Amino acid sequence: MENRTAPLPPPAVTPSVTPSATPSITPDPIWTRNFLLVTLVNLFIFLAHQILLPTTPLYARTLGASDTTIGLMAGLLTVAAVLFRYIAGTAADRFGRSVVLWIGLASLSVVTVLYGILPGLAAFFLLRIAHGIGWGVVSTATATVATDFIPSSRFGLGMNYFSLSTSLAIAFAPVVGIFLFTRSGSGALFAAAFVMMVAATVFAFPIRHISLGVRPGRQATEVRYSPWKTIRPSLTMAIICIGYGAVISFLPLFAQEKGIENIGSYFTVYALSMVFLRPWFGRLADRHGYGRILYPGIILLGGGLLILAFSTSYGAFMVSALLYGIGFSATQATLQTLSAIHVPVARLGVANAIFFMLFDGGLGIGSIIAGFLAAWTDYRTMFLIMAFMLVAAVIFHAVSDRFSADFSAARKR
Repeated sequence: MENRTAPLPPPAVTPSVTPSATPSITPDPIWTRNFLLVTLVNLFIFLAHQILLPTTPLYARTLGASDTTIGLMAGLLTVAAVLFRYIAGTAADRFGRSVVLWIGLASLSVVTVLYGILPGLAAFFLLRIAHGIGWGVVSTATATVATDFIPSSRFGLGMNYFSLSTSLAIAFAPVVGIFLFTRSGSGALFAAAFVMMVAATVFAFPIRHISLGVRPGRQATEVRYSPWKTIRPSLTMAIICIGYGAVISFLPLFAQEKGIENIGSYFTVYALSMVFLRPWFGRLADRHGYGRILYPGIILLGGGLLILAFSTSYGAFMVSALLYGIGFSATQATLQTLSAIHVPVARLGVANAIFFMLFDGGLGIGSIIAGFLAAWTDYRTMFLIMAFMLVAAVIFHAVSDRFSADFSAARKR
């Protein structure tokens, strides 16, 4: 059983020279047994999710769904996830991480099986809701378990290492999913998703969960928690995710319209850029503060969407993917760490739930808005509008004095 204190900022100044009589301090390890296991669980649940995420619009099209309907179905999944994330986070803090994790794993495994059994558009609508519920529960649980095992002194780096599992899944799963769907049909697609869930379950068994409550040596006042410290960065993430919702819902259809094949490699380039840069962003945030990478990240996101809107060749799509991946890595690394770094251990479940509720809420809203915009205009105009909506994220950050105060405090770390 591992012991971990809540993620509190380290001292503002760290001596650069240590007296010869004082032994060097070894950094707290990140890659412990439990952290590795929960990272593998997260990898496989995201593989299952990302195999289905870009391919279900294509599957829905074969069932006769319109652009508006496809957007609504994508929104249904994320709305269901949002509604159940807070419940999952609260339950994880109150009843323990194991219960919530196993409920999420079981429910999402059942859904992946039913995708291949229940035919028709109406059944697909219902399964999207069930998928959202299971996804909201299991992803909240894995993120909470991971934060339990990351040492406070290396929290930014640890969170970014954990997020690498997400990036790797996004890099490879969409390519595999689109390949399976186009070459072998929906049956092979849903079977592959189920295999990923089985693997996640296998790695979940050996995890030794820590007990909840206040750790020895901590003051009782540390369990006080203002959710607004988590809500501020999470709201900025929600605004950013509106554009991402449009990308994951309509990129394959946009590429089909332009005659671009193998568009799954867009997600590969996008995710690999995050894989290589996330640890660097984590170290930068731990050493110099989070505000220095947020604004450049938003600018890169906007540039990626603008290039995507005007893309007519495979190369242009890949440039868009690279910029969007770097921008998303910078912004998510910053905002997810900031949403949890001031949170006591006993409230990490709620904090993670809040962040991912608003993350998914942005995806859902973005998918729904993108569906209506695509139906009323075209894909290019829709992506252009999404690019300019990122200005709202900049404005929200700039006018939030208390949010800015958190960034100022982080820069002093």
